[in-house]
Amino acid sequence: MINDLEMTIATNNNEHSYFLCAMSGNGFKNFMTEKTKRYRKRILIKGGPGTGKSTLMKKIIENAKEKGIICDEIYCSSDPASLDGVFIDKLSLCIVDATAPHIIEPIYPGSNDITFDLSRFWDSHKLFDNEREIIEINIKKTEHYKNAYFLLSSLLSLHRLYYGIFDRCIKKDEIRDSINYIFANIREDNTYECERKLCSAISTKGFIHLDSYDRIKSNHFVIEDKYDVSAYYLKKAFSHLKKNNTGFIYAPDVLDTDLCEALYIPSSNITVTVNSDIIGNKIIDTDDFINKTEYSKVKEKLKRIKKPINKIAEEISSELSLVSEYHGSLEKIYSSAMNFDEKEIAQAELINKIL
Repeated sequence: MINDLEMTIATNNNEHSYFLCAMSGNGFKNFMTEKTKRYRKRILIKGGPGTGKSTLMKKIIENAKEKGIICDEIYCSSDPASLDGVFIDKLSLCIVDATAPHIIEPIYPGSNDITFDLSRFWDSHKLFDNEREIIEINIKKTEHYKNAYFLLSSLLSLHRLYYGIFDRCIKKDEIRDSINYIFANIREDNTYECERKLCSAISTKGFIHLDSYDRIKSNHFVIEDKYDVSAYYLKKAFSHLKKNNTGFIYAPDVLDTDLCEALYIPSSNITVTVNSDIIGNKIIDTDDFINKTEYSKVKEKLKRIKKPINKIAEEISSELSLVSEYHGSLEKIYSSAMNFDEKEIAQAELINKIL
C-alpha cells in the first residue's frame, strides 16, 4: 500500500546514502544511536538549529572524498537537504548530530568521544533577548509534529486493515518457493549482522525515497508489484534470512517499521527491491502470487480502504510544512547569534585532526 503514496525520488544520492532516524506510523524511530556504538571514535555535534551542524558534516565528507575515503552519508529524515551523520568505516569514525530528537551523550568523554559544541560560538545574550519567541516557536512546532504523528497512526491503521483483508488473496506457497529459489545459494555469514538502513522518509518536503539500494552493484531482483504483495514477500524473505543465520541489510518500511521495503545480502551480493527500473534487473512477477478468485471478491473493498491514503498523506505534508516554517524561524534566530568566523576556524582544526 505504501506504493500508492506520492513519493519524490531523490536521485542525487548514492549507495552510501540513507536515513537512520525517521517518523513512522509506529512513532519516531532512532536507529542511529545504536549504530554509533560500533565505532571506536565518535564526534558528537551539539548546537541549535541553524548553527552549522550539517554544514560541518558536509565539509567532512568533502575532505574525506578528496582523500579517497568512502563515507556513509546519513540524511535527516525531516529535512533531506541536511545531514544527521557521517560514518567512516575505514577509520572506525562517526560524526553525528547528537541533538534532539536523537540525543547522544559521550560514553568515554575526551578519549573515544569528542563533543563539538557549537554553543561556544553563539552570543547567549542575543538568544536570551529572544527567549519568549524561541519558546513560543518550539511549542507551535511541537504541536504540528503531534498532529502529523496522529495522522501517521491513522494511515498505519488503514495499512494494517488493508493487509489483513488482502492476506487471503496471497498464494503463500508460491512466494515461499520463489524465495527459496532466489536465496538457494546464499552462504551463512556471521560477519554481517541484521542492519537497518532506511531508504524512505516522511519529511517536511513530503514523502522522500532514496534509490540507494537500486544503486548497489549486485545481483538485483525487483518485485514488480501490481497487487501490493511486496510487503508480504519481503517479510517472508526477511524471516528466511534470519532463520538461516544470514547477515543482511534492510530498509524498514517508512510507514510500518515492522516491515521492510528493500534487502541486501552482502555475502551473496543479492539485492531485492520493489518497482525499480534499473537496467539489468531480474523481475519477480507478482501475477504468480495472487489468487485471482479471492482477489475479485475483495477488490472493491480494498479500493475503498485505499481511497483516503493520499488525502491523509497530504494532511501530513501540510502539518510538516508548518513544522518546516517554524524550524526556519528558529534557524534565523540562532544563526544571527552565531560567530561563524570562529566556528570555521575550529571546524578546520577538527577536520585536520580526525582525517
